[in-house]
Order: sequence, then C-alpha cells, then structure tokens
Amino acid sequence: QPGSSVKPFLYELAFEGGLRPGDMIEDTPLFTLGRYAPRNYDNSFHGPVSLREALANSYNIPAVRLIQRVGIDSFLLRLREVGLSSLRGTADDYGLALALGNAEVSLLDLTSAYALLARGGVWKPVRSLESDPRLPGVRVTDHAATYLVTHVLSDNGARAHAFGMNSPFSLPFSFAAKTGTTKDYRDNWAMGYTPRWTIGVWVGNFDGRPMRRVSGITGAGPLLRDAAMAV
Repeated sequence: QPGSSVKPFLYELAFEGGLRPGDMIEDTPLFTLGRYAPRNYDNSFHGPVSLREALANSYNIPAVRLIQRVGIDSFLLRLREVGLSSLRGTADDYGLALALGNAEVSLLDLTSAYALLARGGVWKPVRSLESDPRLPGVRVTDHAATYLVTHVLSDNGARAHAFGMNSPFSLPFSFAAKTGTTKDYRDNWAMGYTPRWTIGVWVGNFDGRPMRRVSGITGAGPLLRDAAMAV
C-alpha cells in the first residue's frame, strides 16, 4: 500500500478545482459516517492549517477532508489516469481511506506517476531499455496545479514541523519529495524528483511482515537521499 505517497495527486486535483496552497483547512477531530475517525501520524491535531502545511507535513485529517470535497470517485479516476493500474476496485471498496493510500500499487507504477509530476503533468509509458521506442506523452494533469504541488513538495521549511529542517530531504539543490508509511509499518516509501529525474524507493519485508516502527522518512528516506546525491 502506498500510504501518504498518493496525497500529492489528491492535492493536485483540488488545485485544479480552484483551491490554492495558502487556503486553510481544519486539522481537527473528524468523525465520518460509519464512525471512521482518521488520525495523524503524530496523534495530534494542528488546528487550522494551510493546504501547503497539510501536504508538506502529510497530515491525514486534512487529506480526508479534502477527498470529501473533491469526491472519492474523482480521486480514484485521477489515480488511474496517472498510471496506477492496479486500482481495480470501486470508490465504495476504498472509501475515504483512499486519501491515505489504502489501495495496493507497484513501485514502478508509483514512480512513473511521480515522473508525471516531474514533467508538469505529462504521462509517458515506461521504457525499460534505451532501444525501446520513445512514445509521445499524454497530458493528464493541469500544468499550473502540478507546479503548485511540486512547489509544496520542494518547500523544506513547510515540512519542518513533521520532519525537521535537517531531514533526508534537505538537499543542496531544489528537490521535491514525499514519503508514505502504512499504519502497520508493512510498507514505507520515499519518492523524489527534479525536472531531470525521478526516484522511487520502497522499504519492507519481502514476506510481508510488518517492520518495527520504520517509517518512510527513517527507512526509505535516507536511501532516496543517497540516490539523489549520486545522480
């Protein structure tokens, strides 16, 4: 499961709908129909926060409020449009937790989706070999909305509350990055990109056993940093 690494695509969809990173959203207790009560990674509430802060710090409750606004069906369609072809269920199957990454994806598909963000919203099929034909890209997301997501994911100060100023994503060049951690620590992710390249990292046990409180920023994050510095 991708966990919070799918959130940038939710925010991009919201920005297409007219919202902006400076707009405010509530990070306060939320109880939905069916008594689903999302919690933040730090088990805290942060009150009114900007969408920039909410995405950069990966707060869960604002993401659930946002999917309520844009619609589960619309978000599911967008995830399929960016290449997450393994999402074969319905909106009812996933529910509001789709905003928090409860659907299964592959590392290759998710990295390809982030490459779309790096291209400003253009999706291209993966080429495994240099000899593979270069097929034309398809615009999937709005360029301006995608730029806003990239700007937020590159903002080291905006994510400092959750990750600190000296996290693995504090690099000597502009770099957009996002983590993902499943609630049982079975999967964690670190995705990063510049206009020139995209890197995806997954960390977990191959037999599916949960890890011992290894998160995206502590497990996959340092590997992403090392790869980014080596490019």
